[in-house]
Amino acid sequence: MGRCVKGFGYSYSPQSFYAVGLWYDKFDQTTDQEVRDLMERAASQQPARA
Repeated sequence: MGRCVKGFGYSYSPQSFYAVGLWYDKFDQTTDQEVRDLMERAASQQPARA
């Protein structure tokens, strides 16, 4: 992922926030390959015209 992403940040996190998965019945981990596939698919799509 280091080749695709230089950094990650967030601007706000509530004090009572512990994990995203606490709010979902099913929140399975996404594999690195799934992320790569999604990023590749998104990069190959043409941007919408205004």
